[in-house]
Amino acid sequence: MLVMHRLTAVLLLLLVSVSVVQAQTPDWKAELGEDIVQIRGDKMMMEEYALLKLNVEGQKTNNLQVKLYAEAPKDGIISRDNFVNLTSMITYMSLLEIYARAYQLSASEYLQAVDIEQIPNPIGTPDIELNLTATNAGLQIEFVNTADNQRRRVTRTWEEMYAE
Repeated sequence: MLVMHRLTAVLLLLLVSVSVVQAQTPDWKAELGEDIVQIRGDKMMMEEYALLKLNVEGQKTNNLQVKLYAEAPKDGIISRDNFVNLTSMITYMSLLEIYARAYQLSASEYLQAVDIEQIPNPIGTPDIELNLTATNAGLQIEFVNTADNQRRRVTRTWEEMYAE
């Protein structure tokens, strides 16, 4: 049941985030036609940058630049569609959890406070890097705080991922 609540929150966050980004994009038709996943050699890859602005009442506006990098084998166990879906879900769940915990916000308060702007290239060094590596055996998620190079990794087999 907890997984369903998290998935619902993530899907809502994803829907709101995509709507916000598309509304801010002047050439939405061109954006809709672009591939999210690039194929290079034997790998599927995604690399995106975003500027998150968190406006919490009574606190200074906090801007955070995030880099997402994800890769998986092109002919591996995960399909291209599921690669995009899983990467999006993990990214938004992670950011929701980080910000909600840091600012003691509920999911709905976070959704109201955050403004996500997708940017084509980083503005200097991103504050947070989120690296996802999928293999036929499982998934590794790495969080990097670039200010102090603190890294945290979570590694799970596919069986463990779907058992939770």
